[in-house]
Amino acid sequence: MRKYIWCAFVMSLACCLPLSAGGLYHFRGNVAVAEFESWDSAGVVTAVWVQVEQYRIQNPPGNGTELTNIFFEAFRYDTVNGIVLFDGYGSQALPPGMFQIDGKLNQATLAGQLEFFDGVSGNPLTFTIDLTVNAIGPAVRETDHEHWNGPGYKVNYRWTGVGRDAEGAGSVFLGSENLTPDRTYYGRLMSVKSMQVVVE
Repeated sequence: MRKYIWCAFVMSLACCLPLSAGGLYHFRGNVAVAEFESWDSAGVVTAVWVQVEQYRIQNPPGNGTELTNIFFEAFRYDTVNGIVLFDGYGSQALPPGMFQIDGKLNQATLAGQLEFFDGVSGNPLTFTIDLTVNAIGPAVRETDHEHWNGPGYKVNYRWTGVGRDAEGAGSVFLGSENLTPDRTYYGRLMSVKSMQVVVE
C-alpha cells in the first residue's frame, strides 16, 4: 500500500508539473490518504479514494514552488450484474485553505466542493467533501527507493519520512447522497522529510 501511495504521488507530479528529462527535483511536504468502502443488500459496492498532497518542489538552482493537489476516485459497482454505475475520478490543484494538516500528523481536514469526470457517462460530477482524518498510530520512520520506465523517460525516486496509521470519517456527497457513511478501511498521514526525483 505504501509503495502504491508513493507511485501515485510521483505520477501526480508528472501530470501536474513540467518534469523534464535530465531534471533533478527535491520535495518536502505532507500527504493524507483516506479510503472508504460500503455495500448494500443488493450487492452494490461504493468506494471512495482520497489522497491529498501538500508539498514544496524545487528544481535546483531555481526557486521552490508550493502546491496542494488531490487525487480522487469515487465509483459504484453492481457486482450482481457486472455494471459500473458511475466512476468519478481525476486530480487537480486545490485552492488555499481547503486542505489542512498539522505538523505532527495528528489530523488532516478537507472541506469543499470539487468536480471530477465520470468515466461512465462522460459528464462531470460534483462532489461536496467534508472529511477529517485522525492519527491512530505512532509515528514511524520510513524510507523507500523505486524506479520505473515510461514512454520516453525513466524515473528514479528516493525518499525518507514519517508515517502514521489513521482513520477517516465524514462525508462525500454526490447530490443528496453521502458516499462515505462508514469510517475508512484504510487511512494514512505522512510527512516527506526528503524526497528526490530524477527524470532521465
